[in-house]
This record gives sequence, structure tokens and C-alpha cells, in this order.
Amino acid sequence: MTKALRNLIDSFEGSQISSRLPELHDYIDHNESGLAIEMLSDWIYEDDVPVSSDQSQTILELSERFGVSPDYHSFIGSTPPYPDLRTPEQRPRDKTRT
Repeated sequence: MTKALRNLIDSFEGSQISSRLPELHDYIDHNESGLAIEMLSDWIYEDDVPVSSDQSQTILELSERFGVSPDYHSFIGSTPPYPDLRTPEQRPRDKTRT
């Protein structure tokens, strides 16, 4: 299972998150595979990294195996730029005065 996760991580070489991918391998080395897939998902979302259908399927399959809710990746299936998935309470309020 961890080999599949490593392959998934490596499939993002050449993307704007390439320089951070070794961090994810470190998490796997320390038995934190669930955290690695969550961080990968966060970076994909935050940096609007395109995800292929194969990568999407692998993310969802591995998430299930590592105990990460598929809801964590709710942007999957969208095209960058990804939609703002924060609730109204989570979004910063406009503090400008009129």
C-alpha cells in the first residue's frame, strides 16, 4: 500500500508542488501515510494542481485504505482553479469600512 502512495506522490513530479514532495515521503517513512495523503490533497487544492482521473481515483482508493474520509478531497473532479469549499463561517469577513 505504501508503494502505491509513493507512486502517487511521485506522479506529481514536475508540478508546482514538486519541491515539497520529499516531505510526504518522510511522513510515509514515519508511518504517517494518512497524514501524507491529507497533505498531498491540501497542496493540490491550495496550489490548484491539475489532477488526472487516474490520480483522482488513486487518491480516493488510498484514502479509504489509510482511514482518510473521501470528503477530505471534495474538490476532486473539479478543474483548477478549485472552488472555495470553506463555509461562510470559515471565510474571512470583509473588514473594510464604507
